[in-house]
Amino acid sequence: MYPSAIIIPIFTLILGGLISWFIAIKMKKAKDPIHFFKMNRLIAEGETEISNISNLKVTYKNENVYNFSSTFLAFWNNGKETITRDMIVETLSFVMNENCMIFDAQIVYCTDQSNEFAISVSEDKTNVKLDFKYLDYKQGVVIQIFSNVTSTHEHDFCGVIMGARRLYSPKKSDKRLFFHLINLGVLMLASAWVLWEFFELPENFTLELKDMPIAAIATYIIVLLWNALSYPVVSWFLNSNRKMPKGFKKFFP
Repeated sequence: MYPSAIIIPIFTLILGGLISWFIAIKMKKAKDPIHFFKMNRLIAEGETEISNISNLKVTYKNENVYNFSSTFLAFWNNGKETITRDMIVETLSFVMNENCMIFDAQIVYCTDQSNEFAISVSEDKTNVKLDFKYLDYKQGVVIQIFSNVTSTHEHDFCGVIMGARRLYSPKKSDKRLFFHLINLGVLMLASAWVLWEFFELPENFTLELKDMPIAAIATYIIVLLWNALSYPVVSWFLNSNRKMPKGFKKFFP
């Protein structure tokens, strides 16, 4: 009796799924540089046991050290498109806040020696520059940096790569909201068509639930469930793709 009441929800269901997964795959293929921090405070003035040993002194270039931290920086390409050295528009750097100093830095792990990772500490001991030849999918590096920072808010990782989104940590991703808006739009489209179909009726017609075909009801319910479930499903797909490369987990358990 109302064929479009069945056709339209099915159409929106298929369209919403195709759009969501197409964009998810498209994002997966792009350049996607990701970084992640993990900081351990080894010596904290007045807070750690080692700092309270009266006869123990830690110095750096004849100056006393009261705060000493080890920070692991993970950096990798999470996209299927290769990143090369000539795509680095602004140097990739681990940068410290004022009054903070880097004691030393070293590469502790890399996924492939052919990436030719290299680091250099600036003369003023405020930043570590990172360089590499290329990065394929899930290739990256782990750098250990020793400094006197007291929290992760006192340092950052910055730089610009041509054709890639801004450097980010997985927790800062805005992709979930993007897919949520897509599915919300699909839901509104399906709702509009179904309401139009069943409420634009003759004046002498009384609409009851039994007047609606069972197939239309079932299909519309499926559309509602899809829009409710596809958001976490697609988000899970994107999050699973953000897993660290093999070998990184021993530094980030």
